[in-house]
Amino acid sequence: MPGPSPGGSPEREAGAGGRPRGPGRDRRVRFRLPHTAIAVPSVREEEQLFYRRLEALAVPGPGGFGPLFDSDGWSDLTEDRLLRKRVVRAGPGGPRPLPGQEVSVKVLGALEDGGLVERDPRLIFVPGHGDVVEALELGVPTMQPGEVSFFLAAFPYAYGRPGREPDVPPEAPLLFEVTLLEVRDGPDPQPLPPAVRLRLGSQRRERGNFHFARGDFAAALRSYRLSLRALDGPATGETGREGGPRAAGLER
Repeated sequence: MPGPSPGGSPEREAGAGGRPRGPGRDRRVRFRLPHTAIAVPSVREEEQLFYRRLEALAVPGPGGFGPLFDSDGWSDLTEDRLLRKRVVRAGPGGPRPLPGQEVSVKVLGALEDGGLVERDPRLIFVPGHGDVVEALELGVPTMQPGEVSFFLAAFPYAYGRPGREPDVPPEAPLLFEVTLLEVRDGPDPQPLPPAVRLRLGSQRRERGNFHFARGDFAAALRSYRLSLRALDGPATGETGREGGPRAAGLER
């Protein structure tokens, strides 16, 4: 049986007798509906687009990220010029994240040799709570929803002098591509069920340990205080119909 003609028109599909079969004959019509959902690039397509943007910046190159710290087209987010921002695509508009609000971002991050060391399709955090590297803590609040930006971070704003085993070497600068997906009011830990507050408190404590091991005692203290705040709540939490803790939409 001949296959469908280009375009997939049902009027031109041949029936058993070789005659063109219209949409009302035999009540057997196949329609090829157009896609109506917004196209979401695959992981491979996303990475290819990321690397094309890096190539446009002449990265990786013999000088690594060094020339980018002195090049035009970037804005400095810190006085030491070790954290820089370049807008890749402006957002459609909307307010920037306010203190205490929770953000969802998509993150890709590369080393000077082009090695991809960060890939998170939906990272959720509250800026200022010390849950992410300083590049994101300081950079994301400058963005609008839907915006895509590069953040060029020297090691003090990435993973510090120690780096991050096994993929980020000591004193390594990083180039992040960040998409701000969503901004919403942050969760109040007080009314959360005990199991969720324990998980949140443990997360803050682990981040405090991360800062402490790197000698950033101020950041470690901030994370420990946030951990205690998450744990400090009612003795009993809300329960669902089953009698257990009610699930909360808290991602990490």
